[in-house]
Amino acid sequence: MFFHGEPCPSVLLMGCIGDQVYHCVVAICSDNLRIITAHVPLEEAWTDNHMRREKP
Repeated sequence: MFFHGEPCPSVLLMGCIGDQVYHCVVAICSDNLRIITAHVPLEEAWTDNHMRREKP
């Protein structure tokens, strides 16, 4: 969880449709959820089935 995110604290979620992995950043505000971004992660940037980012 990113506690100092704007506009509210946020989390990175991972989901799959078939074999395709998706990442979505969602801000958790006091009265709603806000989708900040949703994307297909780059294969070469992630390990452990897209759950951990490679260090540069």
